[in-house]
Amino acid sequence: MSKFKAIMLLILLSCTVIFVMQNTETVEISFLFWHFALSRIFMMLFLLLMGFVLGVLVTRWFMRKGKKNTDLTTAV
Repeated sequence: MSKFKAIMLLILLSCTVIFVMQNTETVEISFLFWHFALSRIFMMLFLLLMGFVLGVLVTRWFMRKGKKNTDLTTAV
């Protein structure tokens, strides 16, 4: 990893931690028939993790889809 990427990752991580630490109130979540309360920190970290996981999965799906298309075009 280049120094630039490492520094940018560190800055992004630091900003995320600062943002999350400033939002410590409890919030109530309602989804369909579920109702529960949790700290805003945990909600934000959960959503950040879900966004990361979805980003990785979508990227892999597009890479796999692109690889299949190139295999079909080279076979013809």
